[in-house]
Amino acid sequence: MNTLFKSVISIAWFAFIQSASAQNNLQTGAPANVVSTPPGPTTVVTAACPAPLEITTAHVYGLWQVSFFDGPLPPHNQADTPSKESARTTILFERHPEHTDSLRGAMKPIVSGNASPATGTVWLSGDLEDGELILDESADGVRISAVWVAHPTRNGCGKVFQGNRRLADSDALQTFTMTKAPGWR
Repeated sequence: MNTLFKSVISIAWFAFIQSASAQNNLQTGAPANVVSTPPGPTTVVTAACPAPLEITTAHVYGLWQVSFFDGPLPPHNQADTPSKESARTTILFERHPEHTDSLRGAMKPIVSGNASPATGTVWLSGDLEDGELILDESADGVRISAVWVAHPTRNGCGKVFQGNRRLADSDALQTFTMTKAPGWR
């Protein structure tokens, strides 16, 4: 038993020394003389911030908070601070079950002002192409009730979109800012 214990300790010590040596070589830029091992559980990997045209449909999957503002965005220059918030909602985007490169979203009904929250689900579906997010909204799953057009913000890393929502029945425009909820990557 004593020999087995010594063997286990020796193997563990050798692995520790090799790992420490490799880590030191990575930090100092010296060439490594051992085979690299996968990062340990304490390693933090930071993803690069994609440029607006590098954002893909997969970046949009997840939970989003949406704030609406009255009136359209200024042309060619998206407002950093739109007017006062007039309504808000939450959307969960997933891959569309029938169209691989498309999105499907389930949205809570939009809450505005002092209105009591409505029940039910509003559906969104659409595509992200060349940095432009285009969504069709349907309150009944059949007819289009609004069309959304948005672009990722310059420094939002794919987690902030701004655009316009045009209502089908009244042709009214609303500006919106869509922000990815923390924790969804």
